[in-house]
Amino acid sequence: MIYFLDDWHDAQGRARAIPQTTTENTSFLHISKVLQGMGVRNCEFMLALSQPDLAKYDPHNLKDNSKELKQRIWYEAVHNPWYYLREVVRIGVSGSAQPGKFLLHRGNLSMAWCYYNGIHYMGIMPRQVGKTIGACAIASHVIYFHGRKIEFGMYTKDTKLLTANVARLKMIRYNLPSYLIAESQSDENNKQGLSYTLLGNKYQTYVARDDAEGADSLGRGMTFSSGHIDEPGYNANIDITFPIMSAAQRTSARAAKANNQPCSNIYTTTAARIDTKPGKWAFDFMNDCMPWSETLYDLKNRKELEEVVFNNSENNTINGTFSHLMLGFTNEWLIENIRETRADEDTVAREYLNQWRAGSDRSLLDANVIQAMRDHQKDPAYVQVLNEGWIINWFIDRQIVETPSFKSRQMVLGMDPSEGVDRDFSSFVIVDLKTMNVIANFRCKKHNIPTLGIFIGNFLLTYKNTVFVPEAKSSGRAIIDQVSFILTANNINPFRRIFNRVVQEIKTEYKHVNIDDPSTMEDYRKYLGFMTTSQSRNMLYSEILKKAVSLNATKIYSKTIIDEMATLEVVKGRIDHKNGCHDDSVIAYLLACWLAYNGLNLHYYGIDKDIIMQDMVIDGPAKNIIDKAHQIEIRKQIARLEQQYQACIHENLKVEYKRKAVQLKAQIRDDMTLEPISQDQLQENISAIGDIYGNKFTDLMTTQPKRVLSREKMSNIIAYM
Repeated sequence: MIYFLDDWHDAQGRARAIPQTTTENTSFLHISKVLQGMGVRNCEFMLALSQPDLAKYDPHNLKDNSKELKQRIWYEAVHNPWYYLREVVRIGVSGSAQPGKFLLHRGNLSMAWCYYNGIHYMGIMPRQVGKTIGACAIASHVIYFHGRKIEFGMYTKDTKLLTANVARLKMIRYNLPSYLIAESQSDENNKQGLSYTLLGNKYQTYVARDDAEGADSLGRGMTFSSGHIDEPGYNANIDITFPIMSAAQRTSARAAKANNQPCSNIYTTTAARIDTKPGKWAFDFMNDCMPWSETLYDLKNRKELEEVVFNNSENNTINGTFSHLMLGFTNEWLIENIRETRADEDTVAREYLNQWRAGSDRSLLDANVIQAMRDHQKDPAYVQVLNEGWIINWFIDRQIVETPSFKSRQMVLGMDPSEGVDRDFSSFVIVDLKTMNVIANFRCKKHNIPTLGIFIGNFLLTYKNTVFVPEAKSSGRAIIDQVSFILTANNINPFRRIFNRVVQEIKTEYKHVNIDDPSTMEDYRKYLGFMTTSQSRNMLYSEILKKAVSLNATKIYSKTIIDEMATLEVVKGRIDHKNGCHDDSVIAYLLACWLAYNGLNLHYYGIDKDIIMQDMVIDGPAKNIIDKAHQIEIRKQIARLEQQYQACIHENLKVEYKRKAVQLKAQIRDDMTLEPISQDQLQENISAIGDIYGNKFTDLMTTQPKRVLSREKMSNIIAYM
C-alpha cells in the first residue's frame, strides 16, 4: 500500500493509487495540509485510494447493493489501512446515537504509519485525545480485515482497562458495515477476548501480575506476533514480564514478517512517576526510543526507515510524544478537562502535560526551572537525516542551516561519548556562542564510532567556525583521533578546532609551546578534549549548570536535554542522574557552555571573545539583577581608568585611558539608580538568581567552603554572567 512517495507508482510508472481529496472525513484532509505546511513532500499517503471509482461511494450508505461493489470495498479495506480508517471505521460518540468518523491527528497518524511499516511505536499523549482508540482501530483492522491467523495481544495494568479495551474493539466491530463482517458461532466474544474465525485471528488479553512468579509466568505465555501494550508505566512487574514476553514474541514476529503480516507493537501511555518501578521502566524504555519526526515520512522506503530507527534507538522503537496543541486541541480544551477532573498538580503534569515526575526531595532542579525549560521546549524546525542513518534535530529552519553565513557562525559542539555498554549513546549538542541558544542536538549508537569520527571531522570542515569540545574518555579518545586525522588531512591544525589543555593554559604552563609546529604537537595530542575527573565533573554539574539554567533556561529547547535535567538529583553532596536514567545530552550541553563561560585564549580557535553571549537576551527577575551588577562593574571600570589617567605621565596612555572611559560612559543607564551594595546584598543577588531557577543550587553552593568569595570576586562573577 501507499506509505512512501515511491509507492504511488509501480516499476513501469503507472499510478497505483490516487489521493481521495473528495473524502468527507475532513480530519484526513486537514492533516495532509498540516504535513504540507511542515514541508513534508509525502503529505497525501493517508488519502490513498487504489480503486479511484470507490471515491463516490459511502461504505455505510450504499445506493448500489451489488455484490461486486461490496467485494471491492472489502478488498480496499483489507489492503489499504488508510481507506479503512478514513472511510470504514466509526467510533461511538458519547451523547450521540450516531457514531462518528475516525478523527486523524499527528499522533495517531504516526502510530498507524509506524505500525504498518513494522516499526514498534510508543505513543505518549495527554488523556482524552484518542491514543487508545487509535490503537484499537488498528487492532480492529488486523483482526477483521488485514490479518491471517494472527494473534494480536493486549497487555495492560488491570482488569478494568482490559475490559474497556475489549469493549472499544467490540464497539468498532459493531459499527462496521454488516456486509464486511462474516460472523460465526465459533467466534469468541467475551469481556477478556475476541476471535474472528473467518480469518483465524484472535485478540488475546493479559493483565499485569503483582507477584514476581506470576509476572514471569505471564511473560512466558505471551506468544503474540503483534500487540498493544497499554499504560506500561503503570503495569506491575513489567520489568519482569516484558523481557520474557519479548523473547517469546520474537519468533512469532519473525514468522509474521516473512508472511507480510503485522509484526510490531504499539505502546500507549500517559507519563508516569519515575520513582515507581513500572514508571522508571517506561521512562527508560522511552529514552531508548528514537524520537518521532514527520521527516521520516519522506524516507525512500521501509528498509531505509528500519536503518534509521536502528541507528537512532536502542530498542528499535519510535517515541511519539505529542502535546495537546500538537494534536489540535486548544488550551481552553485543556483547562476545561483539568477543571472537570479536579486533578492535582502532579496528576495534571503527568496526564495532561506529558511530564514524567518523581516525588524525591533529592531532585536537583525545582519545579519552576523545569517548567521554565518546558514552557520553551520546541519541536525541531528541521530534522536532518544523514547518509549514515543518524538524525540531527536543528532548532532553526533548514533554509538558515544551509546558508554560507550560517556555516561561518561561531558555534561550539559538545560531545559526551559512549561508555561502550548497553543502552548508551554518544550525544552531541551545538550551542550558538552569540546567543547561547541550543541550535541542535543528536545522538549516535556506540557501534558507529569509526564512522562517527569521520562525520564529526567533515562537520567541522563544513561549519568552519565551530569548536569541538569532546569529553576525552571511553570512546571519546578514538573519536578525537579520527577527527584529528580528518582535520590534518585538510591542512587544519586540530589544536585550533578541538578544545585542548595546551591552548587553555598557553599563557602559563605551556607558554613555551608552538601549537602550529606539527613535530612538537604530536607529544601533546593526549591533551585534546576535555579531561574528566571527579572534580571537573562536579564543576560541570554545579558551577556550569547553575549558570546555564540561570541564564539560559528558556533557550535549551531540546526535549531530550530537558528530560535529562529533570532527572538530576543530589545524593550525599554529589550531583548525578537518577539510577537508570541518562545524562549524556546534559554533559554534552554543559561542555559547550563551559567553553563559553570558562574557556581561555579563545582567539586560538578563531573565536572572537567579544561576541560570546553578545546577543543573549535575558528575561525576568534575573535580568534586573544581572543588569544592575553590569552597571556597577561599568562604573568601577570607569573609576579605575580615571585613577590611571590622573596618575599617568605618558600622554599617549592618557589619551587611551580617556578614550576607554568615554566608551564605557556611553553604556551607563541613567534610568538605573545604584546604591552601594554590601556583601550581604551581593550574596542575596546571587541567591536570588538561584531562587528564580531553583534553590537547590544555592543550597549546594553555600555548603561548600571553597565557594566563599570576596566581595570584588562576587561582583565580577555577577557582572560576567
